[in-house]
Amino acid sequence: MGAGALLDTAFRLYFRGLRQFFPAAVTAFAPATLVNLIYSARPPRPEPGWLTWPLYGAGAMLTCAATSWIASERYLGRRVSAVHGLQLAVRRLPTLILFSLAAALVTILGTALFVLPGILVLGALSIGIPLIMLERESSLRVVVVRSLGMTRDRRVALAGYLGMGIGIALIVVLGAAITATFAATLAGIDPINGGGRPAAVVETLLMDLLVQAAVPFTACLLTVLYYDLRVRREAVDLEASVGGQDDATN
Repeated sequence: MGAGALLDTAFRLYFRGLRQFFPAAVTAFAPATLVNLIYSARPPRPEPGWLTWPLYGAGAMLTCAATSWIASERYLGRRVSAVHGLQLAVRRLPTLILFSLAAALVTILGTALFVLPGILVLGALSIGIPLIMLERESSLRVVVVRSLGMTRDRRVALAGYLGMGIGIALIVVLGAAITATFAATLAGIDPINGGGRPAAVVETLLMDLLVQAAVPFTACLLTVLYYDLRVRREAVDLEASVGGQDDATN
């Protein structure tokens, strides 16, 4: 598939499955949102970044993992619940954590040394989470080897697609935030100093919900890319490719 077809498929998959994706994201981000709300209700104490950022990172990882599996099932015409996706993500949490930490570290090092190696690493490992969620092999070594093999000759393009997906999600969130700020200004509320603690809590909650609604789109795009690569590299039948996942719904 070309870029246009990939994005179109990802968008259709996202909107059709949003009723499952959003509850999964809200649940995965719940600890981070709770901590953020507590500190928003108690100004002027700043939120503890050492706590909130890891919680948001864990929420994004679980959301992408659960969404990948849910999107895969919907891609094949099967209906599943957010609970099933989260349960499977929790079962594979050790591999998800190890892969996410390793991928982030190598990407940061590659980007710090030279930009291009970081881009290549990002593309090479871009389908790692779909691999963990959609294939029976869950060891870190197998996931990395599979990802490197499936993405060969397409790593720069895959990094571009991933950046495009993240960019689209950020545009949605920033656009909504700008709209909310403009609306608050029209209502006579100072968007900088806020309208007191209730306003700060509402603003924090709305921004978190926007992020939680946007993150699954990137996971949908990665899932479509995963299947596109499997068809290209292995001529795999889509129905058979997730046949081993039926146990997750039992």
